Amino acid sequence: MARFLTFAEEPVTGSYSVDANCTGTLTITPEGESALNFSFVIVDCGKEMLAIETDADTVVSGTLQR
Repeated sequence: MARFLTFAEEPVTGSYSVDANCTGTLTITPEGESALNFSFVIVDCGKEMLAIETDADTVVSGTLQR
């Protein structure tokens, strides 16, 4: 089953860390939901982020653009 993540209208909390090599981790928790954990890399001089969810039994990847 496909799941599309949109947070434009929902409160989301989270935290992230970025290493010097432009890789990092991200945890977000949409209101009323379980935390979602991602690994990511920042590319294109900071204009884009490629992410993949690292939680068990999930296959979620995404591209975030500035």
